[in-house]
Amino acid sequence: IYYIHMLHGMEVVGYSFFGVDFYDALLLSAEHQRGEIRELERIREEEAKEITLVGIPYWDEMAKKLKEAGDVPAHEITVLLAPSWREMALLSRFGPRIIDALLDTGYHIIIRPHPQSFTSEKEMLDKLMEKYPESDQLEWNRDADNFEVLRRSDIMVSDYSGVVFDFALVHDKPVICASVEWDSSLYDLEWLNKTSWTQDSLPRIGAILNEDSISSIKEIIDACLKDDSYKQARHKLRDEAWVYQGEGSVRIADYLIEKYHQISEES
Repeated sequence: IYYIHMLHGMEVVGYSFFGVDFYDALLLSAEHQRGEIRELERIREEEAKEITLVGIPYWDEMAKKLKEAGDVPAHEITVLLAPSWREMALLSRFGPRIIDALLDTGYHIIIRPHPQSFTSEKEMLDKLMEKYPESDQLEWNRDADNFEVLRRSDIMVSDYSGVVFDFALVHDKPVICASVEWDSSLYDLEWLNKTSWTQDSLPRIGAILNEDSISSIKEIIDACLKDDSYKQARHKLRDEAWVYQGEGSVRIADYLIEKYHQISEES
């Protein structure tokens, strides 16, 4: 009778064409998402959906768990390489180059491939894991829950993966992201004739890595760890992207119960 979509990321226009068109209501976490949906509706001359901002429950739970876990014990600087998958992702593009550069820093390196990579990019990963076996300096991580590996890492190197925002906005740590030529032609974003929220946000909260700067990764890591402006930008972006912090689950439950009673009375 009434279809409701609860967003689980930052990009409401990152779905394939018409991905949310046939929902009656959207539960979102930020004003930019509302604005993008309203613009899509205007362009397509569609009826306006019900939109309610509720927050992000899984970030609420992550933040609560992080607070309860307490401080991380003293350790050497730890760099987490956490790419997405597909041909434009970090390991597919740079592979051995980025791993060699990270090992040359002398820092402790954790590589956590996207879970889908072990299926869709198995051959590539098998070659990399054989070429770079685990050692005192390097570990490969396949934990089902990424909480601990995020918690014990000091900085993340990634690309367009959503885990970047988990790390930067919830764990409040610096990030370095590879530049990505993102093809929006199959996504709702294409209708808006603009860059994505992710593309606009990443340079605000961390350094952007490209082919020419891989060899300078240590200097980039050191700068990001020391630059306080990135921390200020993370806090500002967090407040923009994550409304009603700590209240997401309650607000969603309240909305669903109220909507159920409303529909029941009308039917």
